[in-house]
Amino acid sequence: QVQPPYQSDVAAGFRHSQIVKLIDSIGNQHTRDTMDAIISDVYSLIGEKMTPGMLAIANDPEILPGVNGPKVIRALENWNFTCPSGVDGPKSNDPLVSDDAELLESAGCAAFHILLIELRARIEMNENAPEGRKPSIATYYSIVDPSQLIAGDVYWDDPGTMAVETKFDVMSDALNAAGDFLNGELGADETEWAWGRLHGLLLQSDLSSLSGLFAEFDNPPPGEPLWANDGGLFTVDVANPGQTDPVQLAGPSTRFVCESSPSGPSCTFQLPGGQSADVNSEHYEDLVFPYLDNTPFELVFDLETAAENAENGGEVVTFE
Repeated sequence: QVQPPYQSDVAAGFRHSQIVKLIDSIGNQHTRDTMDAIISDVYSLIGEKMTPGMLAIANDPEILPGVNGPKVIRALENWNFTCPSGVDGPKSNDPLVSDDAELLESAGCAAFHILLIELRARIEMNENAPEGRKPSIATYYSIVDPSQLIAGDVYWDDPGTMAVETKFDVMSDALNAAGDFLNGELGADETEWAWGRLHGLLLQSDLSSLSGLFAEFDNPPPGEPLWANDGGLFTVDVANPGQTDPVQLAGPSTRFVCESSPSGPSCTFQLPGGQSADVNSEHYEDLVFPYLDNTPFELVFDLETAAENAENGGEVVTFE
């Protein structure tokens, strides 16, 4: 007997809440441009919710943050919860942006995600939480508001040791690890910790993802720098990093906005790829660059216009 499918997971709700907030802020003046802006939004609502709790623990006198941990704290204190890449170009090894404010935002985003990775590794290991892109309930509320947990503020302790670890012990260890990692990967100056250096995007081919072979069809192929992308965990412009690695694992396969009018639909699109599947074609990745910049293209409905825009002897084919 075939069993009906059951929902096994739900979204954490941060993207939904941010979308509602953005829609409400615009009121009744929505246009296609405002919707393009909404789907490109990289404000970290989970960062806004969790950072004050992180800092409250991290700035306690009992914390021993090590040599580089204080840099993580400073980066978080200067963060206004947006996640630009901080890289002036499409690749993760391109130069940093010249805008100091944008670079500070990028550094704060990097500090938040790396510290969250380190905290999750310690708290969720203790509770045998399932792996996934979202922090467990115990991790989130241990930092944000332990009174929401039935068992209370107990999840910092590792039951596998004789000692009783406190949140100060765990935060000290996590700050040390996060600071050392960011210092080693991005340099000693925390104001230049560009998120896009770590948060690279890999466009993985079906052949590579299914078999582990044919990685040469990935974009970029092995050995080349990844695409530097903005956004972060649960931003409206989806850019979820991994649970243990900041490399981006999920993103929009298309950004598509349409507006209905008496004269017909008016639409834009963005695609993470190119107009050709031939790796040797000049059009193989020509849509990636505007995709990374959140630049929309007009979707052409008129067949004559499409034919006029076609290159290389292309022609429009209709099916009846």
